[in-house]
Formats: sequence, C-alpha cells, structure tokens
Amino acid sequence: MIGRVIIKNILAKNIIVAYQDANHVINFEALFNTNPIVKDEFINQLNIFSFNFFYNWHPPCVGCSNQGQPPIDDKVFYNLEYCNQVVSIIMDEINNNDYQDCIEMQILKPIVISNAVYGFSPHHLTNFDEVSIFTVPHPLTNDNFGNGYQLYTNSEGQDQGYNITFDLNFVNSKDKNVIVVRPVRNQTCSYNDINVMDFTTFLNN
Repeated sequence: MIGRVIIKNILAKNIIVAYQDANHVINFEALFNTNPIVKDEFINQLNIFSFNFFYNWHPPCVGCSNQGQPPIDDKVFYNLEYCNQVVSIIMDEINNNDYQDCIEMQILKPIVISNAVYGFSPHHLTNFDEVSIFTVPHPLTNDNFGNGYQLYTNSEGQDQGYNITFDLNFVNSKDKNVIVVRPVRNQTCSYNDINVMDFTTFLNN
C-alpha cells in the first residue's frame, strides 16, 4: 500500500523520501503520527484498494452496462460498509499503542520518480521501471527471497502491477524505487513466535 501512496501523491512521496534516516529506514508509526498527509493518503489508497477488491469479487450487479460506475444499491452500500470495516481494522492495528513501532520500511534503492508522472499517464515510456515502485514484505522466514509487487500507472492512467519474486539478484538489477517492509523487534514487539534472528538482514546481505 505504501507503493500506491508514493506514486499517487507527490507530497506524500517527498515527505517519505525526506523522512528516512541515515540507513534509509522509516518507522511507520512515527511517519504516520507526524505526517498526516502520508497517513491520510495511506487510508485513501487502502479504501480504494479494498473497495475495488470487494467490488470485483462481490459485484453489486450482474451485466451492468458500465462496471466503472456501479449502481448505488444495497449491495454497494454493503460493500462500502464492509470495506470501511476492513480499513478500520488495519488502521487500528497500525495505531494500536500495544504495537507501536512494530513495522518499518527500508528504502533499498532510492525513490526516484519524475514529478511529471503525477498528473499524466506515462504512455510514452517503454521502460516502466522508470515509473514503478517495487515493494516486498519480509517473508517472516530466514529465506533471503520473497514475493513482492511492481506497481505503476499504465497508459490509461490506471494502476497496474505484477507479482514478482524478490532476491538479491533482482534487487541488485534495479537502481531505484525498491522498498522492503519488515517487523521491528523492541521492548514492545518481541515477535518471539517468529523464528527469525534478525529481520534487517533480509535482502541486505
């Protein structure tokens, strides 16, 4: 979801780039607590993604003439209500005082996206790496590879993405826009149930 924030909101992207520490690490809780633009855009993108997901899997009508403009009926309101519940649950977990500082991201390769991308469709590009964000969550194992995602805006201005296997060879083949999201161990978040000694070594060694 953080990838969607970066390619959809130039202000949020600039804040995220500026917020990283010397090791290119950003704590999600601290980022959200001090930067409402980023948090609001995260919630916005989460809402959009959740509604699209549940609408596609549980469409409010069959054979609608324009699926991009769903009719406002009981099923749509049901989906909206359900999506709001999903978003609330996720944000409650992020904001929960019991889990503060438990998630961070590291920018493995610098975020470099042309400002021109925001506001027009990059249909002239043949190399979509130039406008793509590559994100991968920690697999919560000791493997040094994991399933991630490439996200970009296609020629119609729509989000498009692909599932990708991330390993060191893949990361080293990129010079920009690679992010890993991982747990953080501290006094509050022990993650004793996960048999990983050091989360920070993932794709870093």
